[in-house]
Amino acid sequence: MSNPTWPSTLPAPQADNSAAYAGAEEAIRTQMDAGVAKMRPRWTGTAEPFSCTVKLTQAQWATLQTFYATTLQRTLPFDWTDFRSGSTATYRFLRKPAASYIKGLVNRWLVTLQLEILP
Repeated sequence: MSNPTWPSTLPAPQADNSAAYAGAEEAIRTQMDAGVAKMRPRWTGTAEPFSCTVKLTQAQWATLQTFYATTLQRTLPFDWTDFRSGSTATYRFLRKPAASYIKGLVNRWLVTLQLEILP
């Protein structure tokens, strides 16, 4: 069964400094009694944290809330574009989307997404 996809009516992240990919600690370092420390992989696959903001209209905000709560049931992964490469990647929400209202703008909601890219 394939993953749901990011709704086409919702925009991509803003082209500003809000989009950030954070590396995960992938290795365990063990100090030896003598000599150089040993390192080994912590796990075979690493989820990579990704955060961004999107500006949404009231209707788009409602679409995102439905996508998160109903389609994804707050926990399921979904497919969206990896904005570094343009290829499709699998994401999962780390937190419920958070929005702040921007008074006087057509795009009234500034929404922060806390996601992770799955291996």
